[in-house]
Amino acid sequence: MMFGYANQTMGLTQAWKFNTPAAFVSVTPMAVGQCVYTSITATQIATGSTYTSVLRAGWGSFGSLCDEGCSSTWGSICLKTAGKANGVAGGYSDFPYFATFANGVRNDCSRSDETYAATTCTLSRAFVILVR
Repeated sequence: MMFGYANQTMGLTQAWKFNTPAAFVSVTPMAVGQCVYTSITATQIATGSTYTSVLRAGWGSFGSLCDEGCSSTWGSICLKTAGKANGVAGGYSDFPYFATFANGVRNDCSRSDETYAATTCTLSRAFVILVR
């Protein structure tokens, strides 16, 4: 499985790959539940470096940072900083932080170490999930 952002010609940025978690085999990360946590080892495509931490996914709400609480319906997919407890804010590096997809207003395409609204999704920056 790979997460990243794509432009209109499918040029990828912020691409990370990891083994498909069991939770995502029959359902998308956006619909997996309110706030679901799964441990992954992800490889950053641009550098080849790997990082093991917890991926937070689901339609649940948050404050403005990766995994800052869990309630309501907004949507958040991000990679947590290693050692942060579930529900405690803190995202890792440029792993995609796809947010606000469940509220019907807009989609945000930031980095996991930024606030959700740092970058809005556009035709030139769309969240993509690639599976093999």
